[in-house]
Amino acid sequence: MDAFRLLKRLIQESAADRKVIFLDELSWMDTRKSDLILALESFWNGWASARKDIILIVCASATSWMLSKVIHNKGGLYNRLTEQIALAPFTLCECEEFLKSKDIVMDRHEILEGYMILGGVPYYWEQMKKDYSLAQNIDRMFFSDSAVLKDEFDYLYASLFRNPEDYISVC
Repeated sequence: MDAFRLLKRLIQESAADRKVIFLDELSWMDTRKSDLILALESFWNGWASARKDIILIVCASATSWMLSKVIHNKGGLYNRLTEQIALAPFTLCECEEFLKSKDIVMDRHEILEGYMILGGVPYYWEQMKKDYSLAQNIDRMFFSDSAVLKDEFDYLYASLFRNPEDYISVC
């Protein structure tokens, strides 16, 4: 509630014609005792929805959370959805085009291997460096000390397997 109170004050003090509130990874902020959705409902229904200069965008990578807490909400956010942005992963062809746009040369076999590892997640493909092989890129992105996707790798294994240590040691 305090965060939304501060946000309200910031918006009121802003001279901008349009204010865009972008809440990313909302599902991760919605911890058990946070009352985040209740606070968001109160902020939106009690003040923000009456204003024509505010656009609220909420995002979450947890699809089931987004469906139950926002899209199919039965409480204060019921029927508040104006638009949905349907994001789809890159296709294999789009991955190839993306690499070409960054002047990264990989043959189709390497691109296929990369797709089997990264899927079509644009953010992951964005991490590819031009002067590295696919194996070097994967090592740098997931396994080095400063790996940008180190947490993604740990999360993947923790969520897929009950005893991730067994599977990590095999890999």
